[in-house]
Amino acid sequence: MAWSSAGSPRGLKHWHWHWGYSATGVILILVLAACGGSDEQIATEGLTKAQFLKRGNAICAAATARINKNFEKYSSRHLSKGRTVSEVSYARAMGRIVIPHVEAEVKRIRGLGAPTGDEERVNKILAAFENGIREGKMDPQTLPGNHGTYAFREAHTLALHYGLERCALA
Repeated sequence: MAWSSAGSPRGLKHWHWHWGYSATGVILILVLAACGGSDEQIATEGLTKAQFLKRGNAICAAATARINKNFEKYSSRHLSKGRTVSEVSYARAMGRIVIPHVEAEVKRIRGLGAPTGDEERVNKILAAFENGIREGKMDPQTLPGNHGTYAFREAHTLALHYGLERCALA
């Protein structure tokens, strides 16, 4: 830091005041860096498959609950009292409802870290969900799965076979 008032006691005092805060900030940064990652990273490091499945299924169950809640709101506004919407409008609404929750779900599951030895399999499941997200964004009509094409078919199949049953709800 430059001396702004080199000879004056006020300038010196001012400089020491800033230096005190700067030194405190540097020490705080060093202490935090030495501590490592966040509590979530520390708590999830080295999960067994059973722990991973329990947490992963909980993440998916919460996302499914939020999706269902949003669909209930959509249905009450647009499909109640005999009203109908076009397939295209319905598919777009599904995209607005489903995609953000699935993106968050994938991010949270990826944050758990795969159990040792299962990294490739878990990455394949998450990549399949990410492919489904891309497909759903490009063609929202693949989200309802009404025409034989379903954006998340592969992801749900892989998740189910791995034990992420709550992530495989279609």
